[in-house]
Amino acid sequence: MKLPIEWLREFVVTDISDESIADALTMAGLEVEEISDGVFHTKVTPNRGDWLSVAGTAREACAALNIPSLMPPSVPLNDRELRSSSVNIENDQDCPTYLFRRFTGVNNTESPAWMKARLVAAGMRPVNAVVDITNYVMLEIGQPLHAFDSDKLTGGRITIRRAASDECFMALDDVERTLSPEILIVANEGVPVAIAGVMGGKDTEVTNRSRNIFVESAHFSPVTVRRSSKVLGLSTEASYRFERSVDPALPMRAIQRVSELLTECCEAVPADYVEGIEPKADLAKTIIFRTARVNEILGTQYVDGEIVTFLARLGIECTNDGVTYAAHIPSHRPDLIREIDIIEEVARMAGFGDLPERLPSNPLPSTGDSPDGAFAQKLRSQLVGQGFQEVVSHTLNGPSPFEQNDLGGNRVDIRQALSADLSGLRTLLIPNLINIMGHNLRQRTSEVHLFEVGKVFHKAADGKYGERRSLAMLTTGLIAYKNPLSDNAQSADFFVAKGITESLFSWLGITSVSYVVSNRNGAHPLRCADIRIGQTIVGYVAEFDSVLLHEEADFPAKAARVAGFELDISALREMSRPVHRYRGIPKFPSITRDLAVVVNESASYGDINTVATNACSGELLEEIGLRSVYTGDKLETGKKSVALFFTFRAADRTLVESEIEHELANVLDSLATNLNATIR
Repeated sequence: MKLPIEWLREFVVTDISDESIADALTMAGLEVEEISDGVFHTKVTPNRGDWLSVAGTAREACAALNIPSLMPPSVPLNDRELRSSSVNIENDQDCPTYLFRRFTGVNNTESPAWMKARLVAAGMRPVNAVVDITNYVMLEIGQPLHAFDSDKLTGGRITIRRAASDECFMALDDVERTLSPEILIVANEGVPVAIAGVMGGKDTEVTNRSRNIFVESAHFSPVTVRRSSKVLGLSTEASYRFERSVDPALPMRAIQRVSELLTECCEAVPADYVEGIEPKADLAKTIIFRTARVNEILGTQYVDGEIVTFLARLGIECTNDGVTYAAHIPSHRPDLIREIDIIEEVARMAGFGDLPERLPSNPLPSTGDSPDGAFAQKLRSQLVGQGFQEVVSHTLNGPSPFEQNDLGGNRVDIRQALSADLSGLRTLLIPNLINIMGHNLRQRTSEVHLFEVGKVFHKAADGKYGERRSLAMLTTGLIAYKNPLSDNAQSADFFVAKGITESLFSWLGITSVSYVVSNRNGAHPLRCADIRIGQTIVGYVAEFDSVLLHEEADFPAKAARVAGFELDISALREMSRPVHRYRGIPKFPSITRDLAVVVNESASYGDINTVATNACSGELLEEIGLRSVYTGDKLETGKKSVALFFTFRAADRTLVESEIEHELANVLDSLATNLNATIR
């Protein structure tokens, strides 16, 4: 907020410098970010709406400096009668107080020079005397006001209600908006004349020709005003204050102050009474606190009288029943709710810098990571050890062509999203990693190897929400050089990503892993597989469609292949059996044989591997792998040739040729029986 210093000094009577006042405010929690051209630029926290005025800031400054406060004058009226017959509030939770006063004979010319100067210094544009006076009162005491041209109202009742679906409204900014039941409006004879707490309507605008006006002073629910502002994408000085909570005791005082200024500056004649509804209930609340607890938290040794004095500087009166104290909270401090809040106020007034430095009196409790957290940390170590770099992305993201609803569940959308890019909770980590990789590639980084561990969220078919921890990896560019003296290098692709998953599963002691061809959003149609452990799908590994990456994620057109995976950590932890056994270096040589078989094109390598592995003796087969796949005119249509290699070794002897031939014969028989394979 921009705060003219000479205006502030009307209520903060002190000889100290502007810089000293700024330091006192900053140390009390109201940060003065800059002093320029006689103006404080303050950073108001969302819980302190009372700081969004000259009076509120002056009250805080006087408390911090421990000097008397001269608050803006409260002009008494002889007409305290409040007539409610002309106002109807449909829900007093949305609007507990609505007051207005009528003025006639208004001379709506330019406002006085001193008023315009203060408005400009505070960052507001002068319009005309009536509008300037309502803005001036808002800046002075913190209560937003709105003036209507009475001659443009149809008379009759004022109703504060929720808007009807598809109800239209032309606001002061000349934009016609379609309203919804989430939005609170002020209506005159059923017709919307203002979005409550946000902006008035064009049809009832006060102009220089307005002679009869109607000034509104109300208290609107912070939640309701914020909802209206976000739904409409419309933020104003009034909504900014209402969202942070305005003192509910201010509406009548604001009517009094605006009456004085309109009479003085515009020769306006106020009506003999104020109309509207004002609750009769006491707005003050009480919080119980204990001196011993204050000293325990702050490490101090204050006596009762010192604490009471600190709080009195903030306008908080205290009473004592002999055991505890009751702090009576003024209406402008809705942020004070619990005993700990009172303790913080004592600390602010005592000065955070003056609190003693002491070690905790009780031993710190032993701590440890959760089982999920500890497991995730182990996975991080494994990927870092393989050359990957961890990133942390936003929990919110926009819809992505790389989302997989069957893995992540239905998307959880945010009703009042700040932007399309932050419109929902992420269902997977891969889309965010793709965006991060695209940014790095656009900066001409050719090798990018990333991973992330984080929560993902979904909405189930029954409407319930769920979350789980996920691990995702994405890689592109060179992985490792086979020979540093040559240009023969290995680049990231589907098989590299798949190999990393296999190394993770091996380290975790997870067996019965299979890779089943699948077709997932954004993946290359021939390089994508679901990862199954038993019958449970725990994730997928894929090489991603380069055209889609270029079009949707702005990847460079000539980017290298991009591959990655996403795994459900929660499921993996339950299946993990990390038993690491060590054995000596083999004493006897291994023997490797190749075998080429012709199978149907529909046969997957996973099926071939499984059948071949099961056909071999477990104590002799050390490794099985793929050499090549051939399809061409030398084979029948619908057939392919798959070349495999088998490595055998015995722990207690050198294998003889007959043993190898026996193993390969078993493999051929099993492949022929199960996959209709023939030797090539």
